[in-house]
Amino acid sequence: INAEYKSADDVEVNVYAFGPDRAVMRCAKLIESMIALDPAYVRLGLFRKVPDSSEVEWLCLRRINSELRPPDVPAISLKLPGKYTLMYEGFKEAALRSAWEETGVAVDTKSVFPSGMLTSDDPDYHWRVPVRYFVSEVPYDVAVTGPIESSASTYFTSWDARILKQSSDPIDQYWATAANAETGCAWVKSSVLDELQKPLRGANYLTIRYTPPPYSDLQHITNLPPLES
Repeated sequence: INAEYKSADDVEVNVYAFGPDRAVMRCAKLIESMIALDPAYVRLGLFRKVPDSSEVEWLCLRRINSELRPPDVPAISLKLPGKYTLMYEGFKEAALRSAWEETGVAVDTKSVFPSGMLTSDDPDYHWRVPVRYFVSEVPYDVAVTGPIESSASTYFTSWDARILKQSSDPIDQYWATAANAETGCAWVKSSVLDELQKPLRGANYLTIRYTPPPYSDLQHITNLPPLES
């Protein structure tokens, strides 16, 4: 059945509302408003410059995924901060909100720049919405507190480093020594992050998603080459 849909816009859904006429009318207006929106996943690449070096580090965390996840999604994802847009929420607004919810880092909207967008053209995943990417530089000593308590169980925290070191997964092995078990977060250098994401996300993970636009004056800091059009 999935092969019949080439994109999420082609999917037809029947919604049935039951109740008083007034409530049904309000529900219909709400659904119309939802359809008119442009939902998306969002990611905010927070990076910091390493003192006395040309290297930068990216703030990462690991999310525990549902058992009902698609086959191309691992049990635990390595990701940069960000979730999804809420109703009537702009892309940048969603990126700022969700990054704070996952890491505790509050970023000034003026320092956040769009860096890319990816869409899925696989008919097996016709329901996937686009992913909007943003990037922002933060101070080296910025405070990272980890995910808010209400969603903390969704993220990989409080692990036993001895067990992770014995894992065959390179991400587990790296996490055992580089990440903070209390916050569930880690600062990862660009070359390391590209290598850890390569088996699942392919080559040039950071360049494709987080190359800052020229007007941001951040390209010379991230050292990510702009993608060829």
